[in-house]
Amino acid sequence: MKTLITWLLVMNFFVVFGQANEELDKRNGFKDIKLLSKIDQYDNLEIDKQLDPEHFIGQYKRTRSSYPSIGEIEVKDLTLLTYKGIVYQINIVTAKNPQLYKGLVKAFGKAQHSVRYQKYFWEGKNVKLTFESIASNKLQLIYYAKGIKKIMKSDKIKKIEQLATEF
Repeated sequence: MKTLITWLLVMNFFVVFGQANEELDKRNGFKDIKLLSKIDQYDNLEIDKQLDPEHFIGQYKRTRSSYPSIGEIEVKDLTLLTYKGIVYQINIVTAKNPQLYKGLVKAFGKAQHSVRYQKYFWEGKNVKLTFESIASNKLQLIYYAKGIKKIMKSDKIKKIEQLATEF
């Protein structure tokens, strides 16, 4: 009997934590900005700064008139991080409003909570979305493309292989 109960608890753990958030992966970003897409296809974004020119990491900001709100909630800031012109992270800062979290739960289901980092998050197979309070009157959403690590690692291996051929 104890074995059966233990087995059921273990299987329940895998069912609850083993599912990827398909809706998050399906949307793959914020509004019309898609993760792992080319930055040059968006006219309403402009280069803010090159964070790491050696590794081709740049930061882009929205133009003033683009993406003014999420429903009735004001978007205070929207920045994108890119690697070789590919969008891998979308950072959105909004006015604090409890409706934002409720909307996220409705769209992506119940969030997981990280006690260590004091963040809520949703995780799909390809996308991770975090939600946190960053000031007394601001909230931050971060969409992150998990596939960028694989791309960066592949580029690093290619660079090492190219270097090795020059000996």
